[in-house]
Amino acid sequence: MSYQPSFEHQPEATTDEQIPCFINPQSLKIHPTPNINSGNPPSQLPELRTLSQNGSNPQRQVSEFQTQISQLQTQLSQFQTQVSQLQTQILTLQQRTLGLESSTQMLHQNMNFWSQLFLRFDEHVQKVKGVSIFAPQEQAPNMET
Repeated sequence: MSYQPSFEHQPEATTDEQIPCFINPQSLKIHPTPNINSGNPPSQLPELRTLSQNGSNPQRQVSEFQTQISQLQTQLSQFQTQVSQLQTQILTLQQRTLGLESSTQMLHQNMNFWSQLFLRFDEHVQKVKGVSIFAPQEQAPNMET
């Protein structure tokens, strides 16, 4: 029967004896386990298979775990930095998009204003001269009238 590690908290050791540890993938915390030299080779403990092939040196395994944890923490920190940079870039793009939407809205308002102004001007010219300045003309208007 092979040993199945438990993720539950084990009682603390009351002596100065070193207790081998394994990584809980959920929290990356170190929890004490029973002595790995109790007849179960390290290959039966999935958490230890990437460690040293020498299963008789718990100190070395602990050291290797600590190295792996340190490397994972460094990678996590780098990943968090990248995520933060991407979030900043997304925020900048969102702000630029809002600025462009605002500018586009102002441009449409200006176009509507000038269109209305030119239409009123054309109506005024039609009343005074009888000719639309925007409508296509077949001949030049008679300036004597």
